[in-house]
Amino acid sequence: MKKNYIPSRTSPKGGRRGCLCWETSTYSIDCCDGSVRAQGIGLLIDTDPPTGYTISWNQDVLDFQNYLTASFNVGNGQAFAYVYYTITDGQGGEVVGNYDMGNDTDVNVPVDVSTLADGTLTLAAYLADPNEGVIIEDTVSKIVETSEYVYALQGRMDVFEAEACTYAALNELVAIEIS
Repeated sequence: MKKNYIPSRTSPKGGRRGCLCWETSTYSIDCCDGSVRAQGIGLLIDTDPPTGYTISWNQDVLDFQNYLTASFNVGNGQAFAYVYYTITDGQGGEVVGNYDMGNDTDVNVPVDVSTLADGTLTLAAYLADPNEGVIIEDTVSKIVETSEYVYALQGRMDVFEAEACTYAALNELVAIEIS
């Protein structure tokens, strides 16, 4: 069988040691042909994409108090992979980015959603090592404008100490009656 490489002069030959057999990723004396490849110089190529990871928002809702620190979690990831993500707001707004996992398998990825409209934000993310894993989607509600108004209104209503005030949840329609 003809080899497609030029042998080097530095690799041992004969019975002195085993060398890397690239086809089987094992070491054997039979693979000591004097080539640089047989010395183990180069990379074995990873052809498997990352699997088994999770992607999810760290917040239940993005409101006036937390939208500037929005983030999502990558769990059970793969060290040295990259996270690629797109966040859309359903009104044409989009944030695209990537994040280096480094040595970690569980990371919180900070994202800037300040340019996206209120409503449902859809996160679509995957890991790549460089083989692309599956895209995982998750959604979160962004109610910054409404929540800013409600928090300001709650602060103003608190001055009426003698009045009984009932506050609605931030994602509910607000109706105020002062008697």
